[in-house]
Amino acid sequence: GGHAMAAGFEVDNSNLAALTARLRDIAREELTPEDLIPTLRIDTELSSKEITFDTLDLISQLAPFGTDNERPVFITRGLIVRQHRLVGNNSNHMKLLLSNSVVVLDAIAFHQAERITGEFPKAVDVVYTLNRHEWNGRTDLQLVVKDFRPSEA
Repeated sequence: GGHAMAAGFEVDNSNLAALTARLRDIAREELTPEDLIPTLRIDTELSSKEITFDTLDLISQLAPFGTDNERPVFITRGLIVRQHRLVGNNSNHMKLLLSNSVVVLDAIAFHQAERITGEFPKAVDVVYTLNRHEWNGRTDLQLVVKDFRPSEA
């Protein structure tokens, strides 16, 4: 309880296997392959020149953000990957420096380290939210990456 997105119930441990089997049966009966395709809602496309503190300040006017008012999600295409490296206690996050010919952008991709297999793309289309990152007395604009793919541009 507590909010509209909360749900739960109790089950005795002796009934857990039966519950798991029944939930799997229901899923097989009710879900189609299309139901299992992940989707990502993108609010609008931003050019790299629009990724600024002024844009972030405008977005901040839409706060507070939460389940009924999610942060806007953007896409920017054709960003050059200047650098990528693993970070975090378990190296499960990816830190990126992205750019076009003028702007260099800081980006973090939480829990996406496993996506580094083989050669990393030279340019990417990035889906993200925009964030103010404060660390070590410095404030930077940061893209919080939700997804990316090799750019076709």
